[in-house]
Amino acid sequence: MTGHQLSLALRWSIVGDERLPTIAAAVFAAWHRAATSGAMSAQTVTKFSLLVNRFCRFATAHGIESINDITPTLVEDFVHARGRDRSGERVAPSLATKHIRLSTLRTYFRTARSLGIGCDDPTTVIDLPGRAQPGHRRPLTPDEAQLVRFFADLGAHKRHSSTVALLLAGARTGEIGHLTVGDIDADEKAARLHGSVKYAQRVRCLTITQP
Repeated sequence: MTGHQLSLALRWSIVGDERLPTIAAAVFAAWHRAATSGAMSAQTVTKFSLLVNRFCRFATAHGIESINDITPTLVEDFVHARGRDRSGERVAPSLATKHIRLSTLRTYFRTARSLGIGCDDPTTVIDLPGRAQPGHRRPLTPDEAQLVRFFADLGAHKRHSSTVALLLAGARTGEIGHLTVGDIDADEKAARLHGSVKYAQRVRCLTITQP
């Protein structure tokens, strides 16, 4: 069975079935396919799946059985829920933990919608304080970069994936429009960037995933 056929089979199997375990299984399958293609790491899939399973248990404990019954309030309660430290004491989650919970659930709902599951995304109205100082930009973590590649690959146009690959390699938006096929070295997996007023010409390695 091809990846496309598997995707169609998954979509057919969840038509009319909004139960949390069914949706979670379909999303996890999509994540495992992404890990196979290199768009996500196996560690990210494991970490995200464990957190989503915790959320599903949290939702079930609050009487929620369908993905369409999940509200922003429920998601926010989960994001801010107290946990246990190494000594077993219940403590408030750190800001970093809150961000991980919210970004994981955001990815979960986006993946579900990409599979054709007609559900709202309750995370869109939830915001958290930034982890970096105002005006300071931090680089993406490896997990975040993999998620960017994953969602770019979901698009219908290959140029989305190409643009993301160039940006993650260090190209600036003003440089990408000037690149031609001749600037890409497929054998060396590298791109020759023309530079700009602020940046010199340079060659940057590309991270290329296998379909």
